[in-house]
Amino acid sequence: MTELEHERTDKTEMIFYEYGEGSIEVSLNEPESNEDELVEIDEKKNILDLRGYDLEEKLEISGSLEFNVQEILGTLPKEERESPPIDLVILAQSQRTFYREKVEKIEWNKEDSRDFKIEIETDDHWGNLKLSFLLVRQREGMSGNDYASKKGARVADSDPWSLKLDDMEGLPSKGLQPKLTNFEQEDFPDHVTADQIHYLDLRDEENPDLWINSDYQPLARILDLKNHGGGYDGNRRDVFYDVISQSVYPQLVLCAINGIQEDNDFDHDWQESILKPVIDDLCPGQESREGMLNELKRARKNPQELSEKMRLLSASLQEKDSVKQNMKDLIQVGE
Repeated sequence: MTELEHERTDKTEMIFYEYGEGSIEVSLNEPESNEDELVEIDEKKNILDLRGYDLEEKLEISGSLEFNVQEILGTLPKEERESPPIDLVILAQSQRTFYREKVEKIEWNKEDSRDFKIEIETDDHWGNLKLSFLLVRQREGMSGNDYASKKGARVADSDPWSLKLDDMEGLPSKGLQPKLTNFEQEDFPDHVTADQIHYLDLRDEENPDLWINSDYQPLARILDLKNHGGGYDGNRRDVFYDVISQSVYPQLVLCAINGIQEDNDFDHDWQESILKPVIDDLCPGQESREGMLNELKRARKNPQELSEKMRLLSASLQEKDSVKQNMKDLIQVGE
């Protein structure tokens, strides 16, 4: 069990309660495969290699969890330990992209072990996928600072598992692979200045690039973190990426809308993947794919309609659970 801390300008402040780091142990089952499919699992390194596996639209992952109940209950006041207000949350995150989803949320009832089974939409992820297993508070408590009392407070986690899905390069289906570089040393267009924090490069529309200005060293360090498991820097990293995605994602969506062809195919494969998670929000009332795409084609010819689509997109992005939770986590750790 670990006490977390972070630096303030005038003092070092503790996160008030002992946190059950590593209090969840995870074992994954090897997916069923045919003789010509290769699946490798490394339990020591927590890696499930599926690059030789014939992935379908939905990947089923199952396994078992073991909980250190004593350590976990120790994060709560005594009056809550009989019926702990805790949920088990399973997160899937494409490493070094913006996209993270909550694939499961289950109430935890003090069991010391349990089996689990989840489904992952393979079109939503690329490259390496990280699975995280967390226990978090369901609601606010009244215990003050000695225990985990705030809604969403993390009380336990596991060592994450890495799922190697493919070797795909370029643009993932729901995000970009950010690249760090010094803007002063790059041959960017004239409108890109050395003072910018990031730049979405659409000159090669088939393979866009997202550049992060490494000249902002503290920001670059946070954004380049490989560890997404929480803590002050980890929470800041998630929020910084959310802020960047709020400006980058609309540009990608506009490019995708302009890429819809007359037969409702797309100029580039990634464009349909970018639209997929938000198209229902952009076209309320439409039920068919054809109807939605036809509506978007009409909107791109009408500035007023297109502006309304961008308003709907902004609302959709802000309503994502992960964005709200990342902000809450940062506030909780930073208080």
